[in-house]
Amino acid sequence: MKLERVVYPMIRHATLEDLNILLDLDNDIEYSEMENIIKLERVLVYENEDKLIGWLRYNMFWDHIPFLNKLYILKPYRNKGIGLELMNYWETELRAMGHYLAMTSSLAEESAQHFYRKLEYQDAGSFVLPGENLEIIFVKQLGQV
Repeated sequence: MKLERVVYPMIRHATLEDLNILLDLDNDIEYSEMENIIKLERVLVYENEDKLIGWLRYNMFWDHIPFLNKLYILKPYRNKGIGLELMNYWETELRAMGHYLAMTSSLAEESAQHFYRKLEYQDAGSFVLPGENLEIIFVKQLGQV
């Protein structure tokens, strides 16, 4: 009887081995910046059957408030709870690091704004860059300050 290898979904920090695949999929970031935030452990990847199917990357607003820059799930895997799993994992990590506030943003016409609101992110303002549409800023208290 042949034993089958069972592979479970996994969330982990990206490594430099993930750099090229992330850059192939994510056109919103420069090579050197992606390399830097991977080294800072600010990129989480979601794998299933050894295939990267989603990621979350963040930086620090005002150098001390985690700001989610990108949450992306490949199209065939959307609406299956993967984004929620990544967000929960990220928020748990932030709390463990002593962060009690998280931020993100969404264009007003994007459906992501509804996702963040369901996760208890609160509208905190908005702005418009030249040639762009309205960007909504969201914040969430992660616990006691």
